[in-house]
Amino acid sequence: MRSRQESGIATDLPRLAEACWPFHQAVIDGLGTRTVVCFGSTVAARCRHMLGAHDEWGTFREDNRRGWTSRVHRSPSGVDVIQVTHPGRADWCNPACDPSPLVKRSLHR
Repeated sequence: MRSRQESGIATDLPRLAEACWPFHQAVIDGLGTRTVVCFGSTVAARCRHMLGAHDEWGTFREDNRRGWTSRVHRSPSGVDVIQVTHPGRADWCNPACDPSPLVKRSLHR
């Protein structure tokens, strides 16, 4: 299923997330994934819940009027779940909006 915006699948999202999670868990486990990047707070919250990633250890707040915040949470097994704004919504080429340093901190730990 595809949608340009989350609102286009909002009513189906819980069912879809539940149906797809076994695949995502198998990939995370099979590859030994240590960092999961999620575009948006809804998906990140679901992923954090499923992985038990509740320990927030890093944030990046956009330096503009919008001030959206990207966050990193770590699970007990050491998997980081990073919530970032989709680059289609925030200009990651602008240093004031670019969460890449936060992502790099997770990747290089």
